[in-house]
Amino acid sequence: MSKPQVSSTRISQFVFGLLFLFVAYSAVRTMMYGSTRSAKQVAFFAIVFAVVMWLDSLYWIILPLCMTLQVTIPGLPFNSTEFGCLALAGVHLVRTCLHRDPVVPLNRTILSAIPLMAWICLIWILNPAGMNVLSSFGVGEMHSMGGRFYLKIVFSFVALCCLSTVRLGEHGCKLLFRVIIIGALLSIALLFFSPEMARTADETTERVSRYHLLAFSGLYSVLWSRYSLKDILSSLKLALMALTTALATAASGKRSVTASMALIPIYRALLTRKQRWLTVVVGLVAFILLSFAVSLDGVGGFTIPRSARRSLSMIYPKYRGKGIEGLHDTFRTEVHAYAKELIRQHPWVGRRGFRMDMDTSVWMFGMGFGGPYAGHAFSGNWHGAFWAYAADFGIPCLLFYLFFVWRSLVFTFRYAKEMPIGTARCTCFLFYGMQLLHTSVIMFTSGHSSLTTEQCMLNFGMLVAITNGIESEKTALSV
Repeated sequence: MSKPQVSSTRISQFVFGLLFLFVAYSAVRTMMYGSTRSAKQVAFFAIVFAVVMWLDSLYWIILPLCMTLQVTIPGLPFNSTEFGCLALAGVHLVRTCLHRDPVVPLNRTILSAIPLMAWICLIWILNPAGMNVLSSFGVGEMHSMGGRFYLKIVFSFVALCCLSTVRLGEHGCKLLFRVIIIGALLSIALLFFSPEMARTADETTERVSRYHLLAFSGLYSVLWSRYSLKDILSSLKLALMALTTALATAASGKRSVTASMALIPIYRALLTRKQRWLTVVVGLVAFILLSFAVSLDGVGGFTIPRSARRSLSMIYPKYRGKGIEGLHDTFRTEVHAYAKELIRQHPWVGRRGFRMDMDTSVWMFGMGFGGPYAGHAFSGNWHGAFWAYAADFGIPCLLFYLFFVWRSLVFTFRYAKEMPIGTARCTCFLFYGMQLLHTSVIMFTSGHSSLTTEQCMLNFGMLVAITNGIESEKTALSV
């Protein structure tokens, strides 16, 4: 893959990209909020897009970088992942129009996502609010979140289609791995430069979660995608890095992510089919040591932080019912009861998508009212993907989602055994494979039918791009 070189063609792509993104950004902004942003913000968006255009065949790197960052971009109505999806789709469209990329038919590998997308779009069309769900009662109000959720799903599906045309060889995967590391380090750096992200406990509400520490989970995943358990145990530096990032993740108070991070070594052993027994033995030893530390909590001045106690409450009953946030209320029970009632009343369509009505849905967005569920705010997170898809879009949508996840996991395990250990291609494949497994596991305890769809589709898309490179090399050798 040749390095980008400045030419008249590149300059024309840059200029065309500026014009295209000015129109695209303004259109999306108008749909979501009924207004346009300032010229400065539009210019920022367009310049980033044009720079990606200038990268030519390396344009795809914008998405993995934005996926790893996972932050809200100041002044823009997108987070980094949504921004990456839109930039990738826009660049791909422009390159196709300029005949820089051929029109490639849809990769059959991603066909399993089409029934899920078709059902969601059908519910969107049949939604009593119609297409007005894209509009808002006022800029910045939560009423616009319904359209935001739909756009998140659409963006991720379009990005999946674009990624299915990308072919990443070993050289491309080396670049990809560097991008992943840069994104993970930038996420951690933001903890020290962003006051909002660095905010920790709120003593007035006894809030103990420190979700900003989840930034360390990205570096933890990178470490395990690159090195095996034996490598980490045989190197003091790697062992300290693994321990530090693991403890930081546990201190976040996010139980589902902490549990999944504890399973990362098992994910790697399952995908590579190596060191499985060693992983089990080391896991048991780690559990014994952790249990010993928990037994000493509060003895002789040794204290485990409250946020870490929240994470550990999943397996240690002594931390339950201690007034720790999220452990003493009936929030999840009430949310699931509401989901059951929606499914019972409307098994085919659920609550008919992300509709904005003041009686049954607004309470989900933290507006402070909504009948017996007043005051609860979970931004559409049903705390269980099974409940999310069935309650939002009906039981058929849940079945389509499970079919897509099943096909994605089968695909991942099938190609994992073909990856030569130690190569950049294997490292990147393991990284996104473990992310996909992570999303599949936490859907039992956490689930948003918009965010979960985005995570599954984008991680699967990166896996498809990597395997496309393998298939291209096989085809070249067979000729």
